[in-house]
Amino acid sequence: MKTMKQTYKLSHPFEVSLGSYGGNQMWFKNKYMLKTGCGPVALTNLYAWFKGLSLSRDDFEGLQNLTSKYLKGPVVMPQQFILGARRLFRQESYQLNPIHLTLLQTNPKTWNQGLAFIATSLESDNPVALLIGPNRPKASYHRDFSNHWVLITAMTLSKDKDEVRLTVSSWGAVYHLDLKALLDSKFFLSLVSLRIKKSSTKEPSIALD
Repeated sequence: MKTMKQTYKLSHPFEVSLGSYGGNQMWFKNKYMLKTGCGPVALTNLYAWFKGLSLSRDDFEGLQNLTSKYLKGPVVMPQQFILGARRLFRQESYQLNPIHLTLLQTNPKTWNQGLAFIATSLESDNPVALLIGPNRPKASYHRDFSNHWVLITAMTLSKDKDEVRLTVSSWGAVYHLDLKALLDSKFFLSLVSLRIKKSSTKEPSIALD
């Protein structure tokens, strides 16, 4: 393992849910959402982050249920995630300028593009939603993360940028993923940054109940 030299992270700790590292799709009561709710959970995490919320589990569950009305699972494309985000944040005084990028193991150029995408987003306090695609044949790295959305809250690089460790929120816990190993084992990885700015006009917040 190489010495990690540079870290990109949010300006303050990711503490949107008390007692957990973000939301958890296993909190859904609906059986369908238990299987397909990772996208709505990632969006809920983003909403809570931009609102500066730190919620109890019960309140976070309520917010997840609300978010699922704007973004239905399964979320299989970044454009679908962005559309749900626009619907959710339309209720708020936030301006979205979302961008997305898909990384392919077959296209090495996307590697540096992906690193720049994540670094720029985190430095501007925008956590990055990551859609992890299906496994490539015979790949076994982090099978539980196949066809799954997580939220990137930090990225650490080796000096030569050949090794990259992502800190992510998933299932209410923190995970550290090797980006290169992940990309080598998946058909694709898709990144979404909402690039949100608060507008000057204050509007009512979404009620949790």
